[in-house]
Amino acid sequence: MRNWVRVLGLVWATGRGGVVGIVFTTALDALMPAAQVVLLGVTVNAVLRAERPSELVLYPLLFGLVACLSLVFTALQGYWQASLEQRVSNTFNLKLAEKSAQLSLPDFENPRVYNMLQLATREATGRPFQMFSQLVATISGGISLVSVTGILISWNPLVAVLVLLSPILPVCVNQFFVKRLWRVERERSEERRRGEYLLALMTNDKPYKETRLFGLVPHFIQTYRTMLGRFYDVDMDIERKRSLASVVSGLVGVVVTAVAIFFAISDALAASDVGRLAAYISAIAAVSVAAQMFIGGFGQLFEHTLFLGNLFDFLDLHPVLELESGDKGARVISDGPPTIVFENVTFCYPDQERPALSSFSATFYPGKTVALVGANGAGKSTIVKLLARLYEPTEGRILINDTDIREIELNTYRKQLAVLFQDFIQYEASLRQNIAYGRLEAMEDNERVISAAQRAKLADVIDELPYGIDSQLGKWFSEGRQLSGGQWQRVALARALFRGAPIIVLDEPTASLDAQAEEAVFEQINSEESAATKLLISHRFSTVRTADEILVISDGELIEQGTHSSLVSAGGVYAHMYALQAKGYTD
Repeated sequence: MRNWVRVLGLVWATGRGGVVGIVFTTALDALMPAAQVVLLGVTVNAVLRAERPSELVLYPLLFGLVACLSLVFTALQGYWQASLEQRVSNTFNLKLAEKSAQLSLPDFENPRVYNMLQLATREATGRPFQMFSQLVATISGGISLVSVTGILISWNPLVAVLVLLSPILPVCVNQFFVKRLWRVERERSEERRRGEYLLALMTNDKPYKETRLFGLVPHFIQTYRTMLGRFYDVDMDIERKRSLASVVSGLVGVVVTAVAIFFAISDALAASDVGRLAAYISAIAAVSVAAQMFIGGFGQLFEHTLFLGNLFDFLDLHPVLELESGDKGARVISDGPPTIVFENVTFCYPDQERPALSSFSATFYPGKTVALVGANGAGKSTIVKLLARLYEPTEGRILINDTDIREIELNTYRKQLAVLFQDFIQYEASLRQNIAYGRLEAMEDNERVISAAQRAKLADVIDELPYGIDSQLGKWFSEGRQLSGGQWQRVALARALFRGAPIIVLDEPTASLDAQAEEAVFEQINSEESAATKLLISHRFSTVRTADEILVISDGELIEQGTHSSLVSAGGVYAHMYALQAKGYTD
């Protein structure tokens, strides 16, 4: 019932006029069967009494009027339903998107949340309006049922009772199998997601080279075919059983209806009223249909309620991390680049016992570049995620000018942060958009966009594009131009620089660049972003050695700290790593 209330409330808020129009015309249309039953009985008796055709002219006109009214009501319902259905679908899909935006990174790293999202996505487009439409149809069936049953009761209560009983068993049978299908869908949600993943591997451009080169596509197709076949076998087993049960329960309903018709014929013969017999048959048919709509409607509503539970389970999901993004907390960090302090920070990923970061303490000063060095999995990217407030420390705190970042309004804080992630996004959009996504409000500032592109050494790329910064990138859309890996990385770097943030975090910013491009990029950053508080992660010591300070991370702990020369002189882990990389160039 709670799902009914929520859906109806949102449908009402989406389009009050459409709701009123649909309910009003449906209610009027629901009275038409009763009018037809009465009109049929009156017409038959009038025909039996009439001596001339002219005496019957009124009755065809009345039938025509009823038919015209029904036609108009149906047309109006169709228009309002089409309009409302699209608006309701848009509303729920937007709610799904808004809810996804509220979730934290740990939520998107949880398979259970992905299962919930997949189930919710399947229901968001059509199910809410289907529930509203079914509720209206059920009410319509109820109105028709009451009006026609009232006529039957006035003639013979037993006939009315028998006709009302006929659809109950088939509806109960249907509800049983609906619930079974619902359970099956919930149980297979993760496997269905796996199938969608396989389909994405076969239909997107990024996996194309590897999946074709390794000959994986036939294997994926066979795996996908096997999975679909398994789904089909389970579904058809349920459908076979439902069909058999429906036939048996339907036969029971047919027998009950036949008994009702027998009593109706007996009653009409006893009264010697042929018109009533015709009206009886029409009324029994109308009540059977209305009862099926009304009682069966509750079965359909039960189905919608079950499956809408999947949608509302996701919409009601509470993020693992409640990152405050309202008006609470400090709204101003500083007038310039801040001092950042990690104070005994420990962090453990969800469902993992071993900390990814343990008692980490470090200070990052304005105008300085601090480089993080360490093996893969050492904890470097975890530091970036914590600084970006994608996670919260398990222990300890992170201070921005002596203010705990948890006390700073989230959106305000993140505007002070420009991050180039190692797994940056290649947006299938124009070059302007790719860069200006760093600060949306400056999208139309041509000078700023071009400046960011030039600082990221993209001038040659712009010259080669047909429409300059407004050229479409990627291959998904018309006139798109695909860039090389290094060019895409420079676009991502331009996006970070375009943000104009006082804190700059670069996670492997030149991994796809050649040595000459790398040197040029860092000269540009060090000269033009000299005042910013900069954090750099890189495996290239040609990049790292230029940093003002280097932090060596191992197994989540800070083990060495200093400048390049001091760390090399110390002969520790950093010196060993540097020697190994240098050896590759000297041997």
